[in-house]
Amino acid sequence: MHSTASSLSFPAVGKGIPLRGFGTAPFRNLLGLSGLLMTIVRITLLSLLAAFGPVGFLSAEMGLEHVLYPEDVFPELTPLLHTALENSPELEMRQAAVEERRGQSLSQASASRSRLRADAQLLSGYEFRYNPDTVDGLYESVESRSRIGLNASLWWHKPLFYWGNNERQRRIADLYVSVSETEFAETSRRHLNSVRETYLLWMAARRQLKVAAQNLELAERFVSNRRELLRIGRTSQQEVLELEAGLFEAQESLALYARDQTYLRRQLELMIGDEQALAALDRETFPEIPLLSLGEIEGLRQELAEANPEILAVEREELNAQADRTYYEAVKRERRPVVDLVVGAVSDRVDSYNIDDSAYRISSYAGVNVRWNIFDGHRNRGERMSALARVRAREARIEMMESQTRSGAEHLLANLELFVRQVEARSLRAELLERRMALAENPDNAEIIAPIERLELRLSLLQAQARVIESKIQYLIHMNRLAALYFPDPVSGL
Repeated sequence: MHSTASSLSFPAVGKGIPLRGFGTAPFRNLLGLSGLLMTIVRITLLSLLAAFGPVGFLSAEMGLEHVLYPEDVFPELTPLLHTALENSPELEMRQAAVEERRGQSLSQASASRSRLRADAQLLSGYEFRYNPDTVDGLYESVESRSRIGLNASLWWHKPLFYWGNNERQRRIADLYVSVSETEFAETSRRHLNSVRETYLLWMAARRQLKVAAQNLELAERFVSNRRELLRIGRTSQQEVLELEAGLFEAQESLALYARDQTYLRRQLELMIGDEQALAALDRETFPEIPLLSLGEIEGLRQELAEANPEILAVEREELNAQADRTYYEAVKRERRPVVDLVVGAVSDRVDSYNIDDSAYRISSYAGVNVRWNIFDGHRNRGERMSALARVRAREARIEMMESQTRSGAEHLLANLELFVRQVEARSLRAELLERRMALAENPDNAEIIAPIERLELRLSLLQAQARVIESKIQYLIHMNRLAALYFPDPVSGL
């Protein structure tokens, strides 16, 4: 049921993310072990889908029976979701942020590696030499000539002992790479869910617009019939005026639904990034939306109570907390002395009184460089206090997020039960109206049921059918939100 044609994931640190416009679709590489695990999970899910049929989305981890996504009901939504991923400016920015953090990680890794530097200086000039022991105070030139000098040096530096802080700084940089990747996944999931919900609301608005147009047509017929009855004296002016007021309300409703449908369509086009993407979509019939039974929802509630929600925001906070803890450990060791190994060679020119006796010399050296920050004005202490405070704040935020997610999942499940009951009740009402409509249209009942009553029945039937679809749309929206808490997105894989 679920499209898995594209996968959003991340290359390993130091690898480039292929960008749009370079001949490769974005987001195709995998992030080392985590990407491999994600691929295995998705293959397992696809195998379960093949084994149990095309209804629902299976979870190997929680054993859930199925979760319905909007694209399962509206297959035309799948290519729109892929297009939305490719054209999202926000995802482009997040992708650039991931690349930036990877560059910072690579730069930080150089702090623990050897460095080799060469310097050279080539100078040209004119040299004048004289003898101060002259007669009558005049200088006597001894020798003058143009000369070219070359000075060179080679320097090699190796961090020798930093109490593990270079590795900690590299670890912090890698954690921030993971934070950026998690933020990318959050943005991707949020964007896809926004497209899904906007599409469902747009489809509902189109349906409501159609019903409003039919309501207006029926209202016009009502008014026309009542005016005819008024002409022959079988109704009152008051009743006609009330129906005309209802006609104006129907016109207003049509205008409001037309406005909402246009607005939602425009929002959807902006999210997708292609103004022509919806041009070919002209669904006249509304598809059947399968619903879970109340017993299945209760079983889902019990299974979710034992499962861990996949909260990307919590994962991001945990990564930031790990970075802050690592930073605290690094700052604690900053007051200890650090040792570097230094080896070098220098070439320069040694001049003598006689230019011809001047010569180049090469000298070399090797040793250790010790640096010790004995007192820093309590900066180190302040940094440690700040790091611990950030860790405590993040731990409290994680606990709050997990609690809110559990509460939110229960609220979504309760809403699913509500919408199932709504669909059942509204479907029964629509069914009764259909039966009454069938009786009203029976020629044998033409004398019993007046035409005006048949029009009223048709109007009530249209409204009841629209309410059923409205409840089903809300069911799909809340099911999608619930799935986002416990499953990777089936389109992006994140």
